[in-house]
Amino acid sequence: MTKFLGLLKLLQSLQRLLCTTASCPLKVLLMLAEFLRRIWKSQRKKKLDMEQSSGAQDLVVRHAWRRSLQGELPSAEASPTPLGQQMAPSSVSQHSGSSQCTFIQNGAANHVPPPNNDSQIAPSLDSGFDSDTAEGQLNHLGNTINFPHPPHRECVQTGKSAPSDDLHGVRVTFPVPEPAASTSSSLRVNWGPGLGAPIRPSERIPRQIIPVAAQSVMRYNRKVRIRSSDSKYTINPGTKEFIDPQRRNIGDWEPCVHPEGALYFRHPHKRICTDANLYKHRNLDVITRCADQLFDWIKTGELQFSEKSELVLELMDDKRANIWRCGYYFVDHAYRCLFWVHPFQAEPIFGNVKGIKSPSHIKYAMEAQYWMHCELFPTQTISLPLWEEIKLTLLHATAETITSDTSLAPFDREELGKMLELTKDLEGSVGARHPHAMCVLARFARMFARTKFFNFCGQVGARLDTDQTVYYNRRQSRSIFLAWISPLLFGAPEIHAKGLKTIWVDRLVNHISWKRFINKLNSEWQEFTLYGTVVLNANVAFLAIQNIKSTTKTLSYVSTVCSVGTVILGLLLARQHRTRGRDSAEEAVYFMTRMTYSMFGTETLAVLYSTPFGLLMWGMIFFVLAFCFQVFEGSNETIQASVGSAVALVGLLVFWTIWASWDSYLPHYWLYILRIFNARRRRKSKLDESLSSSSTAEDGNEDDSEEDQ
Repeated sequence: MTKFLGLLKLLQSLQRLLCTTASCPLKVLLMLAEFLRRIWKSQRKKKLDMEQSSGAQDLVVRHAWRRSLQGELPSAEASPTPLGQQMAPSSVSQHSGSSQCTFIQNGAANHVPPPNNDSQIAPSLDSGFDSDTAEGQLNHLGNTINFPHPPHRECVQTGKSAPSDDLHGVRVTFPVPEPAASTSSSLRVNWGPGLGAPIRPSERIPRQIIPVAAQSVMRYNRKVRIRSSDSKYTINPGTKEFIDPQRRNIGDWEPCVHPEGALYFRHPHKRICTDANLYKHRNLDVITRCADQLFDWIKTGELQFSEKSELVLELMDDKRANIWRCGYYFVDHAYRCLFWVHPFQAEPIFGNVKGIKSPSHIKYAMEAQYWMHCELFPTQTISLPLWEEIKLTLLHATAETITSDTSLAPFDREELGKMLELTKDLEGSVGARHPHAMCVLARFARMFARTKFFNFCGQVGARLDTDQTVYYNRRQSRSIFLAWISPLLFGAPEIHAKGLKTIWVDRLVNHISWKRFINKLNSEWQEFTLYGTVVLNANVAFLAIQNIKSTTKTLSYVSTVCSVGTVILGLLLARQHRTRGRDSAEEAVYFMTRMTYSMFGTETLAVLYSTPFGLLMWGMIFFVLAFCFQVFEGSNETIQASVGSAVALVGLLVFWTIWASWDSYLPHYWLYILRIFNARRRRKSKLDESLSSSSTAEDGNEDDSEEDQ
């Protein structure tokens, strides 16, 4: 009976709930959101509890590890150890110039030879290295432990075992390779007691060192957010210096401020630069270990790291994809290039340029990356040859834009003049280290280096004009779509298609040509909008006439619709492309590439840009037809004769103008039809002439025969 009453109450509560939700469906969504929030909150609490339990000071093996390395390490028998018992730190013994691992368990030391080196850098124990980084197998009777080889030197910490540990005090230390003596000396920072970074889940994944280019530095895409909370700060009396307290925890690293405001760090003695936030102990530890490993590889590979060289490190973490990488590149200021200790695939720095085979051509792409580095990390001294080179480059580009309409300069005449003035103003910075001046000059040099690379500078068949192609291209005929729709729009798509072809050469866009083309389109659309408004007013006034014919009304209505379409399309296109002329070259290339791979390619743009002109012309034609119908149907013969003569004369002149302009822009398909028609007409005329001549000859022969008789 009790169970029956409980079930009845449950059914009644469900009935009330259904009635309530039926009256207000929003409550269902709110209840579902509250349910999901509670589940997420409970899972997050469990995750935080696990992280806190894994952050014990002592490194204790607690999970079942799987085998991952080649070969097995010696096993260590674990006897029960009282929880909370203080364990003595182990030492790392070295033999024959290499390090080995030591297990200390119940007073017995087991030595393990180190595994082979690899290119993965794992976080250190001092930065909160978690036991999940190691891999192997474990049971309570016989403990076999396998782990990877994280290259750090001090690997033992003392402390008490966590209460949740299951191995009762199994203690491990990791092997470390010997660092080099000179350039590969350790950059490791000794945190001291109490300065260890907290353990993070991302530190359980090894970090890979990969070669990258200067364009891979994600300074402008960090997406670091600052909490918008109320700021409260008390300045103590007599405070004159404002230095971050984290500064003393980063050792010899110096925080630097870019002229644009970005914060980066530089090691003056080791000549290392990075955009990583080294105020975080984890980032500092990872950057330090990656730098040590790279300097070891430099010495092993017998590469030169001279006084004019620098190392740049970039943390490239993707937590969603569980990718933990450290990108790097070396810079040599003497050669103005980047170099690496690994093979580097250079395709990302080529862009849309195809057919690259010569090292002298790749040199300009590498130089562009070098100037990008100087722009990101302006720590170099401005030399007199560099200043003179940039000034002369700007002078030549200015002269070329003045004397040529197809100049390859990446800026127009006004912009080049301003850049030349700025360069002359920086003459006082020669021989000094001014980050602002170096950033300006490096940006100018990078733009011209990219232009030289895109135009195959120094190669056989280099591009010398903006409308010149350097590739073997088959002659591309117009599509049937453009061939048939071009006459309907009075040949305007052919003109725009030719203009697009001159600015979109070899999948590249010249910024000056692009800006000139967009400005021309905007001015045309504004004029067409004005003319469409005039035709629209004329149609409205024409329809106000009394006793107008039905045919005339129909034609005037069609003209009105075409005029309205001209105004609307002109306004829309002008609005969409008003700021398109101020787009950068990269944005223009993206736009043209997207349109090229559409259904009809750039011909779609040509037709779209021609619609205001085509609709305006059709509106004018229908308005003229409506006017002619009104005149010739309701007027006397005198008016019809005079108006008809004027219409015929004007129509002849218009047709003549259209035919003359179409002579060069008419599609080949229509020209072919006209040629066939003309050929048939000539053949017919020749046949008529031959027939007439033969008939004349026969008549003459008959006359002669009659005379003879």
